[in-house]
Amino acid sequence: AEAQTPEKLKVAIGAAGLYFIVHFVAEGAGFFKKEGLGLDTVDVTTGPRQVAAVMGGSVDIAPLGLQLVIQATSRGGSIIALSSGYSILPMSLVLSNDAIARSGIKLDMTTDDKIKRIKGLKIGITGPGSGTDDMARTLTGTRGLDPDKDITIQPLGNGDSMLAALEKGLTDGFVFTSPIAQTADARGLGQIVVEPLNGDVPEADGVPYIIMATNPAMLQEKKPLLVKAVRAWTNAMKFTHEHKEEARRVV
Repeated sequence: AEAQTPEKLKVAIGAAGLYFIVHFVAEGAGFFKKEGLGLDTVDVTTGPRQVAAVMGGSVDIAPLGLQLVIQATSRGGSIIALSSGYSILPMSLVLSNDAIARSGIKLDMTTDDKIKRIKGLKIGITGPGSGTDDMARTLTGTRGLDPDKDITIQPLGNGDSMLAALEKGLTDGFVFTSPIAQTADARGLGQIVVEPLNGDVPEADGVPYIIMATNPAMLQEKKPLLVKAVRAWTNAMKFTHEHKEEARRVV
């Protein structure tokens, strides 16, 4: 039988990191393909730009932080969450070796003590309003610091830019996810001082984070397409739990 042409699914990705792991497994293990979907993926660098792409209709879906959906809808934006991904904010705080020495941070300190010592430091994020921005503000704001006065938040774009800025001494650290945080450590540029995945940030545990977003008009016009996309994600989640080593390989 003549092979059917895959149905195109347009996707907006933000700055690449392992917070998109559900989507990467769905792609790498072939679950989108099994649903007859061919991905047309565009990297727009930040979460707010993903929101703009979804609301503008230039893409069908975007895997992004649930907080962005809440922020957009509270301001009258047309965007909805179709599917959950996982429930934790996996944003690590990395500091340069010099910043750690200057601030007197010890890795065995509590998160509260570490954060109090980052006052005056320059901390990189991907962009304003992003998940990295939210985490930087949450870490500091809930521990007695004013993120707009007590630290300098620097929009640096993607993970490669963060690593370059850290290496050149243009920033004291950054908030980002795997594998960029671990890469900084492996290269000797700095160390992870706060890691939500290890329980360092209680307020981030159990928080719904990456979800699949679309807009209401897209749901009306392309519901069968979106059902296939959600099914691909669901199969990817099951696959990740049941076949951990193979999930590692495809990611």
